[in-house]
Amino acid sequence: MQILNILSNFTNPEALWASAIILIVILLYLLRPKPRDLKIPSIMFIMDMEKKSRLRSFLRRIVRDPLLLIQLLIIALLIFAAANPFFITWAEKTVKEDAALVIDGSASMQARDIGGKSRFSRAMEISREIVEKTEGNIDIILAENVPVVVLRNGSKTEALSILNEMECKSTPTDIGSAILLAKDLPGGNRSKKIYVLSDFSNSRSDPLTARQMAFNEGIDVEFIEIHGGSDDNVGVINLGIATNHTFFNVKNYNNKSMEVGVKVLIDNVRIYSASREIKANSYESFSVRFDRDLYRESILEVIVSSPDDVLEVDNAAYGVIPATKKHRVLLISEKERNRYLEYALTSSQHTELERADPPIIPSFNNFDIIILGVVDKTLLPGDSEKLRSRVQEGGSLIVMASEALTEFNNNKDFNELMPVTPLYFPKRNDSQGIDVIYEHEILKDVDFEDVIVSKYYYATANKGSAVIAEVNDQPFIAYKDYGGGKVVFVGANDNADWSDFHLKPSFPIFYMRVVKWLSGGEGKTDIYNFDAGSSLLGAESDISVVAPSEKRISAKSILLDEIGIYRITGEDKRIGVSLNNEKESDIGAEIEMAKVEAIQEGDFTGENEKIDVKNELYALLLIFASIFIFLELIYLRGRGQI
Repeated sequence: MQILNILSNFTNPEALWASAIILIVILLYLLRPKPRDLKIPSIMFIMDMEKKSRLRSFLRRIVRDPLLLIQLLIIALLIFAAANPFFITWAEKTVKEDAALVIDGSASMQARDIGGKSRFSRAMEISREIVEKTEGNIDIILAENVPVVVLRNGSKTEALSILNEMECKSTPTDIGSAILLAKDLPGGNRSKKIYVLSDFSNSRSDPLTARQMAFNEGIDVEFIEIHGGSDDNVGVINLGIATNHTFFNVKNYNNKSMEVGVKVLIDNVRIYSASREIKANSYESFSVRFDRDLYRESILEVIVSSPDDVLEVDNAAYGVIPATKKHRVLLISEKERNRYLEYALTSSQHTELERADPPIIPSFNNFDIIILGVVDKTLLPGDSEKLRSRVQEGGSLIVMASEALTEFNNNKDFNELMPVTPLYFPKRNDSQGIDVIYEHEILKDVDFEDVIVSKYYYATANKGSAVIAEVNDQPFIAYKDYGGGKVVFVGANDNADWSDFHLKPSFPIFYMRVVKWLSGGEGKTDIYNFDAGSSLLGAESDISVVAPSEKRISAKSILLDEIGIYRITGEDKRIGVSLNNEKESDIGAEIEMAKVEAIQEGDFTGENEKIDVKNELYALLLIFASIFIFLELIYLRGRGQI
């Protein structure tokens, strides 16, 4: 058994059979021809002495022959070199391969539950260890809700420099997409390994599926879980904002009830505070109404606090409440006409009304909405063209029925705007009611039930128009989009000859609804407030913002990855960004299968894999054999044999 163990340290043990050559050389050496001996009586006694000692000196002769020893040693070295002996040592695996670091930069990685350090800080430490042991190029991808390539085919020095400057963001994450991006990044001819450092609390796409796709292409993916195991968090999970009202939910992720403090501030002034006990793994809803200057932009801030909270990013939510816009309205009407409409519009503090008596009409560009009331004749061609251009650019038009409206049919620019084409009055005007075709927001709280229409047009709806209400199957309220604006047709005016609608309580409500709808609505805040991870898009050129951290960013598309108030430079506009993500705030959650497949951050050593290293000796043996061959040649030359 011991012999087999010894032979196992030879790559070609069968070559040892050539050791028989050594015996053959010795035999040939002994059997070589000798000089003939001549018997001389005077030296016979000497011959007798040699005969007696020949057997004893056999081995001594072999040892004392330097040439034979050198030749035997050369043969032995060559035989052992052919057998290729080796020995085993332990060493770290040093495969020169590229590395791609996928680092979770989402909000949950800000949780400070690893010895007082954040998960992201620990991920940075492990990333540096990986970079130090990597022999090839390095890619770094920050896994936000949209993966961001931070470094591509970089060196160790570049990678370490970037890791020292990287910051955790406040968005959700997409680990799966980040792995696929790392897989597809072009590199050199070396193999690639992807390291994924995350708490695996959640992901928009499945990281296990992405890893399998990488495996299918021969790319190894190693999951490293960065998780302190804490679920001590209370946070705002959604925020709704209206002109003078906010509503939000606060969730307790702890496994025990928590006393939670809640504050609401408007422009840094506290308007609401409360302390409420929230049960384990449940949420409470809050609704707060407040007074504010409607014509001034306001900043809303919701702040929650609780003991032992390890995640701060969801403890505050921010919103921008825009200033209420005053609607600039131009009423084109003959003198002393449309007085009821004028009273209805001026009763609202949100409307700035100006009258114009044709043919003297101010520039349409100074108004958001133009109302064509009761007129005696069509507009001048130049005014019609300017009106069409204003609507094309985003203005809006309301057309009220009047006797002269059919004269506009020959006005090309005006007729192009109209949702309907008025044709003629019925021969006999019977009183009719108004039939609503479909519910539209401009009809909210508007009651047509008792309205009597005495005069109306037979008309046809034009292409692209939508009819909201009819009288005797004829379009009565209709609208159409035109360019960037809208045009609304109302089949009656505020003259008693047409209807009694102007005497009803719904009359001012209806026209204010129409004005608000054409102006884009009142109190809409969704274009001012975003969830973290949303993108802010420029129109045709770059958009420039100042982030809550005072960092200036200019690009076509800006990822909103900080919590707080952004300022859009050049537009005098601010937007609020909040996390508002129930899953991202759940720092105790884990993707179960990813957790099973992951190395725990505490078990990661940063050392390369230990492997057996086979150290072969054939090259060394050949060197020694060459040295002895050289010595043999020197010896033979000294004896004069070469």
